[in-house]
Amino acid sequence: MKWLEPYVKNKGVYMCPSGPRGTSQTDFGPATDRFVVNLGYSEYLFHDCYWRPVNNCANLAVLSSVPAGISGVSVISDSAWDPMFNDWSNNDSRGTQCPGDDPNFGLYRLKYAVDPPWQLPLSCRRRHEAGANVVFADGHARLIPAGWIQGGYALPCETPVIGPEKPPCN
Repeated sequence: MKWLEPYVKNKGVYMCPSGPRGTSQTDFGPATDRFVVNLGYSEYLFHDCYWRPVNNCANLAVLSSVPAGISGVSVISDSAWDPMFNDWSNNDSRGTQCPGDDPNFGLYRLKYAVDPPWQLPLSCRRRHEAGANVVFADGHARLIPAGWIQGGYALPCETPVIGPEKPPCN
């Protein structure tokens, strides 16, 4: 948020009206200027993907050559853990899964973007019953239907694409 502030000048864009607020994870800023942030950014892009097959994936030129291209790689999304999201595995949910999810499913922060997935019992509640809002690297945003959200570190594809080296599933 700090990097975007000079351009955005409206802290309201960081808050989904349906998202959680009033927690240590959603309230940001100095004591005199608190604001709600209940969206997350891609942890891969923030860390330049230094541990992934695609190096320096925060670079748009690099992203244009990945299977999903810049229009398919997610940058900002509804997220149950507001600072960031990733696809590392289902470790966020401590191995617990929601009905119908693949055992290797790793997008709990997006699909179930209400309660942090490590707070058991896993709620399996969605922020938006229809899906999750996602902003992509090319700047467009769209709602990804809940039934399309799939992926995880051990799965071969993702929708939306979190790990830039993966192709989209749909």
